[in-house]
Amino acid sequence: MIWNSILSTEEKKIMKKKFNYCFKRISDKIKDFIFRYNLGEHKKKIIVITLLFCIVLTSFIIVHNKKESAITKAISEKQGEKANENTKDDLPDETKDESIIVDIDGAVEKPTMVELPGKSRLDDAIKAAGGLSKNADTTKINRAEVLRDGQKIYIPKKGETNYENKSGSVTGKSGKKVNINSATDDELRTVKGIGPSMSEKILNYREKNGPFKKIEDLKKVDGIGEKTYEKIKNYLTI
Repeated sequence: MIWNSILSTEEKKIMKKKFNYCFKRISDKIKDFIFRYNLGEHKKKIIVITLLFCIVLTSFIIVHNKKESAITKAISEKQGEKANENTKDDLPDETKDESIIVDIDGAVEKPTMVELPGKSRLDDAIKAAGGLSKNADTTKINRAEVLRDGQKIYIPKKGETNYENKSGSVTGKSGKKVNINSATDDELRTVKGIGPSMSEKILNYREKNGPFKKIEDLKKVDGIGEKTYEKIKNYLTI
């Protein structure tokens, strides 16, 4: 009964073979001992009972050790699972993506405020707003742009020229500051001192690291040193 609860089928087969082998060897030794020394019936019974007791005791010890090993293994696995669960629970909040809320307006089917997972892209907000309308000007937007909480998004319509004032993302040529967290490639290049190469580096940095937290973070972009930063900073905002 005990063996069935703690031993696998293969282990039971091996244990049975070992037990049968040992029992046969011991039985042969007992017979040889009895016939060799011509013992009386009373002594024969004592010897047989003693040896059988030893066999049973040995079997019990083997099974008991096997049971303890199985219990110890089960406890270790349980403790390991609990440790993994505790590790997950102890993860700092920063590692968990927080939701963001953005306001999307303009050439979308359902202009509205939407709640999205952290680090969502502009394309996610467009889908949440029912998709682009037929007259949307996709040349003025960057669908891969990483969004930030509280951001106002305006999708321009074809032929529209004053959409910057609606979105808060204005161009350098208009005399207003360009929002480096929402500006497209074309908008960045309107800033004096920012060419195609630098604009691409700014967009790549923003896509990889998320929105800029302050204007000074532009100096972390490859190719923007102190002199370049001083030249363009007055035309930019976040």
